[in-house]
Amino acid sequence: MHMTELEARLAAPDGPALRQELLQRLEALDWRLREQLRASVSREAFAGYEAAAAAAQAAQQVLRDWPVAEDGTPAPQFSPLLQRTTP
Repeated sequence: MHMTELEARLAAPDGPALRQELLQRLEALDWRLREQLRASVSREAFAGYEAAAAAAQAAQQVLRDWPVAEDGTPAPQFSPLLQRTTP
C-alpha cells in the first residue's frame, strides 16, 4: 500500500529514473528562482521567491533520501518519515 501516487511511482521499477527527472526539474527551478533573486526582485516579491527556492531545495533533499528500487527489488512502500523507531 502506498500513501501517495508519487510514492507508488517511486517504488516502481522505473522509480530511479523518475527520481532523477524530478531532481533535475527541481534543480532547474531552484536555479531560476535564485537567479531572479540575484537579478532584482521587488521587496514585496522577495519573500515569496526565497520561500519557493527553499521549498525546491527541501523537495530535492526529500527525493535524495527517498528509497527507490535500484536493482529491480521493490522499494519500501511507506514513507521513511512515517516509520516508527524504537527508542
